[in-house]
Amino acid sequence: MGIGGILKRLPASTLRKAWRAAHAITESKSMEELAQTIFHELGALAPHDTAVIYAQDPLTLAPLPGAFFLKNIDGAGESVRRYSEYYFNISPVLRTVGDPRYNNIGFSESDIVKQSEFLDSEYYVDFFKPMGLLHTMTLNTAFHGKTVGTIALHRPPGAKDYSDREKAALTLAAPVIAGAFFAAAMRGGLYHLPAAGAFGMLGPYRLSAREERVAGLILRGFSNNEIAGQLFISEKTVKAHITSILRKTGAKSRMKLIALLTSQPAPGG
Repeated sequence: MGIGGILKRLPASTLRKAWRAAHAITESKSMEELAQTIFHELGALAPHDTAVIYAQDPLTLAPLPGAFFLKNIDGAGESVRRYSEYYFNISPVLRTVGDPRYNNIGFSESDIVKQSEFLDSEYYVDFFKPMGLLHTMTLNTAFHGKTVGTIALHRPPGAKDYSDREKAALTLAAPVIAGAFFAAAMRGGLYHLPAAGAFGMLGPYRLSAREERVAGLILRGFSNNEIAGQLFISEKTVKAHITSILRKTGAKSRMKLIALLTSQPAPGG
């Protein structure tokens, strides 16, 4: 059964966890806060022993300095250096980065490489195995087709590989994670990407120039008060613009507006 079929059969408890995770993630303002929130919330959706989150250059796809976050990994600084300088380039997951078939889809290494091949690889023998790790579930976050970061959850030998249900749950939360990743990275100046309008994301909705500006600031994670300060207008006017934006786009909330602009379904339909 494909991811779509599994999504339809997820239990209500998993849907609630995904919705709660999505809500918490959208509240994050900085990349560091976002990473810690994702670590915490994904622990309920897909239990893991260690995890990695890193922002990537959308052109080279290489991890960005200062935007690499680890959970429960010893020798974090040295691990980041070795991964960034060498092992990233021979990681099995690298073959999926930038491939639209894997954008915002939860998958495990067993989905992309035979286990025998992985266990014989230099990446596993010299880097992964010494850290006591075996299974990985990965999410390549992509905002409107552009890679913005990667999340990897790990389990040790002896643990079960990630199930289709866990991968589907991560996929369910993926659109909101991608939008939040983009917003935190833009706010922190990590990505030198053009304004939202340059992506052609807002054109079909006939927004006014001011509404496009407000929508762009929403995508960057600004609150109503912060938007008002940026545009030198009252918060009441900001709320009026947002009401108009939601009406024109058909989105029912900020969260669903972000999901809409990533061209992915938001949790909860």
